[in-house]
Amino acid sequence: MMKINFSQFGQTLTDKVIIINGPSCCGKTTVAKEICNQSNDEFVILQIDEVKKYLSTTNFKIPFREVRRPICDEIMLQMAKIFLKNGKNVVIDTTFNAEDNAMKLMKYHIDFFKNERVLFVGIDCPLEERLKRFRTYNNNPVRNEKEIIVQSNVFELCKDFYNIWFDSSKIDGEKIATEILKEINFKFTRSYE
Repeated sequence: MMKINFSQFGQTLTDKVIIINGPSCCGKTTVAKEICNQSNDEFVILQIDEVKKYLSTTNFKIPFREVRRPICDEIMLQMAKIFLKNGKNVVIDTTFNAEDNAMKLMKYHIDFFKNERVLFVGIDCPLEERLKRFRTYNNNPVRNEKEIIVQSNVFELCKDFYNIWFDSSKIDGEKIATEILKEINFKFTRSYE
């Protein structure tokens, strides 16, 4: 496995945020873990699914999706700020979908990190492949096949704003992570105005 030596690019690795967007079962978490591995754990992974799972285990029950998603995002983004202030870089593993008002969420995330260097990454793969992965690897008891199908537009909604994007059915997670780590040394957030 290739390890990236960031000093070879003449740039220190601080204040970097990688936002990975894509539908469930497209490989976002695999790529996020591989980014951490290849960077010698210079990144911390924050996943929207984990924040949602945490909130569902508390007595703080939030009945409406319109309210719950913004709270989950705010918790995740505040956690990211804490890590950044303490010298860690962050990979955010999320899904901006139509149900969640994708463009509004995407803009909010990028604006939130206006003082950091952000790379907005899209990951997708064909629906048939995502369903196959779901049936083989699903470890999320809340997720079902219907949700996988409904999320088919997640990638497309933000496609014009990605700095870089990948089809994970054509390139594996390790190679995607390598490409992302190379990319963060050269360009960051694109304007979405």
